[in-house]
Amino acid sequence: MDNQLHIGGLKKPTIDLRDFSHKKYFGAGELPTVDFDVNPNARITDQGTTDFCVPFSTTSCSEDQETPALSPEYIAHKIIKPDVFGAEIRSGAKAHCDFGCIEQSESPVRVPGVSRAEVLNEKNWRDKDYDALASKHKKLRYFRVDNLLGSKFDAIRSALWMHKEDKRSIFTGAIWYREWTYAAGGVVPKRYSERVEGHAFKVRGQKHINGEPYLVIQNSGGTDYGNRGLWYFPREVVDSEFYPAYMFVDVDEEKVVAVQKTLIEKLKQVIQLYIILITRNAAQKVELFGKNLWKAISSS
Repeated sequence: MDNQLHIGGLKKPTIDLRDFSHKKYFGAGELPTVDFDVNPNARITDQGTTDFCVPFSTTSCSEDQETPALSPEYIAHKIIKPDVFGAEIRSGAKAHCDFGCIEQSESPVRVPGVSRAEVLNEKNWRDKDYDALASKHKKLRYFRVDNLLGSKFDAIRSALWMHKEDKRSIFTGAIWYREWTYAAGGVVPKRYSERVEGHAFKVRGQKHINGEPYLVIQNSGGTDYGNRGLWYFPREVVDSEFYPAYMFVDVDEEKVVAVQKTLIEKLKQVIQLYIILITRNAAQKVELFGKNLWKAISSS
């Protein structure tokens, strides 16, 4: 972990084919040509010395769409075990969909200011029905932001642009590098080498620097680093380093199920065609083998 900017707590994600695809549901979308920020007034939070980057990044994305400040501590106590370091980013997304999130003013603990152990201590969450309080801020659905023409960079900025009016930001992560921490003005260099650890963060917009588009990243380490808590990542770094990205989008359940059924039917058709082609190919090979075998026997 970095000696000053405290980051980390992201486990390497696994591929889950059950994730809903943003591209398949909403289409590819346009690539933005101007600078934009889905929520320029977003609250910059500080995870302190904890491994709570997943709760902080996912809660910040949910908070963009809600009126009050929300509590990442509530999500942390839901998904992080006292004896296990960090969490996988999808677990944070699921918690916001399954439980919701309490408001910051309702939280019995606040980071920084209390220890990791205090946040994860169940005794601190017994005085109220916090799940009932959280339910009013439930997310309906999260979508995986697939690569667009092989580019994570284009997929992320296209999805942000598509939903900018609804203030829908994106949560993702990467192995963080020390050179990123101390990047001048938060502008991440294209060359780096000193790995720190897995870290989750929020993507909230696009900014052109010297005529080149960069993604605007909001971190969870306060405002003393980067550009007051913001970093700017170039295409090359995003495409090579970023883990899968996700976005909360509240859509009708029936529509999602209908899209899923259509995709499943198409997949079945492809599989059936593939089986037919394999069968035909195998039959041709067997026939050719028989002819060659007969020739060999006849000539012997």
